[in-house]
Amino acid sequence: MIMASGGGGYGFNVTNALGKYVLTQGLTAGTYNVTAMAEGYIMQELGGIKVVVSSETGNVNFSLRRSGGISGKVTSSATGKGVANVIITAYTEHSYGWFAMTDADGNYKIITNLATGTYNVTASLPTGFFGKTVSGVKVTAGAETKNVNLILDPSGIITGKVTTKTGGKPLEGVTVMAMSSDDKGYTGYAMTEADGTYKIETGLGTGVYIVLAQQGLNMNQVQDVAVTAGKETLNVNLTLDVTPPVPSGTIKGRVTDASNNPIVDASVSAGDGDATTDENGYYEITSGLPTGTYTVYVDAHGYEPASKDNVSVTAGSATLNVNFKLEKIPATKSGRISGTVTGEENPLASKQASTITCSTTTASVKLGEPVAVSGAVTPAVSGATVALLYKLGSTEVTRQATTGADGKYSDSYSPSATGSWTVTASWAGNTQYSGAASQAATFTVSQAAPTTGGLKVTVKDSTGKALVGAAVSSTTTPSGQSALSGVTTSDGSVTFASVAPGSYTVQASMSGYVTNTGTSSVTAGGTASVSITLQTQTTGGGGISGGGIPGYPVEALMMGIVIGAAFLMLLRKRSSSTPPVF
Repeated sequence: MIMASGGGGYGFNVTNALGKYVLTQGLTAGTYNVTAMAEGYIMQELGGIKVVVSSETGNVNFSLRRSGGISGKVTSSATGKGVANVIITAYTEHSYGWFAMTDADGNYKIITNLATGTYNVTASLPTGFFGKTVSGVKVTAGAETKNVNLILDPSGIITGKVTTKTGGKPLEGVTVMAMSSDDKGYTGYAMTEADGTYKIETGLGTGVYIVLAQQGLNMNQVQDVAVTAGKETLNVNLTLDVTPPVPSGTIKGRVTDASNNPIVDASVSAGDGDATTDENGYYEITSGLPTGTYTVYVDAHGYEPASKDNVSVTAGSATLNVNFKLEKIPATKSGRISGTVTGEENPLASKQASTITCSTTTASVKLGEPVAVSGAVTPAVSGATVALLYKLGSTEVTRQATTGADGKYSDSYSPSATGSWTVTASWAGNTQYSGAASQAATFTVSQAAPTTGGLKVTVKDSTGKALVGAAVSSTTTPSGQSALSGVTTSDGSVTFASVAPGSYTVQASMSGYVTNTGTSSVTAGGTASVSITLQTQTTGGGGISGGGIPGYPVEALMMGIVIGAAFLMLLRKRSSSTPPVF
């Protein structure tokens, strides 16, 4: 790996099979330090390299010296088992060497940047243990010093909470340190979470401690805190005489390059808050953002800076997907650096290099659908275990795949949530090839298209008044849809949810009213409406309706009475002027 930094720019690349390299982007005019690093060799840095835009600075060549090696195992004194994920550093009295992380069995090996000399080997801040150092480790270039083993004792644990002296408000981001007061030299520290809690679980042997909380120039301490290795000391609470911070909102997002690859260690800021992107390009600003509108700025070495205006933030809430896609400083604004890297053969670095790829067959899927992932280990390795890490923000899912005879692998995974996911592939290597990790592939999971809809039926009388308690049922439904049945509520309506798309006929009935029907078509994702009007019932065979006589409309009866009265009056008039005839 070749890296150039300084002059306001940054560039990197790897050498080809002949050891040649060229840095083509990200280098604005200025003076740079160029560093060459390779496993099994001592890092070399060349300074004062001048870069001019649109020109190439050539013959920046390196000749790397062989590194020595240190290997061993880290175990727990309590269980005798290997301890995984412990960072082991090797350093001399005057300089830093290199580091490694223990594997699942507690094994480690450091074979980079170790010149001939005497080293200290330290297990640094192992979670659940207190650190340990082995001194006087002799290293010779090109040779491996084996069995530098470290046995770690369990750490004690101190937990508690830091709040304001007035009001008892939780304080986030406060440094809490524990220092043994009995000359044993044990120390540990932690930072408080958003709720003010902290947990120190590294570096604490059995003893008596002073626990100190500090924020700026404000400090407070608790003395005579007894700690026992492997045990937890609870409720070591502290207060600070500070003003509680203004409640903050949160801004989250991702920073990638033009090819959607994550940009690591990009600086993102807004208001009085800032953050740095992680290995997958994600960032989260959690403080310094009271309710308001902000401009979010992002800057990364070798890329054009960017910003977004009018980003709204509400205290106590998260503003999501404030994403950036940065453009590399283009060749038109960049100079070039080229050269060759050579070095004598080192038996410690005799493994051949390998690469692994990772890609998805599609850039987006619907929730519930699988995403197909594939790639290959090169040179082809059969039966290699490939670890696949799927990630969405803080959600991580680890899966495994196995390579075939051609070195290829595949996986199918159905994500559990919507959003912008990444997936990376890695393999640990074998006795012939060194391990490798892929670039992150990205894909988006969106909400699946709805397959059902809704139907709202409203029932009114002839005056437009809502009818409560009307019975509504379906008379025809789409194929596969069961019959619908319901009763109208206080607004005269009833809604049928999650029904199949298609045409519906529904009828409404209510005592004292004539049954009526209505039709409507339901579409997926929508709610169709149908309004049914019921007329007052004016006929019937079971009693008087609206003041009439069963079987006769009121209007007909009234007309009959009028005609009958007129006929009687006519008869009376005739009877008074004409004698009856027999």
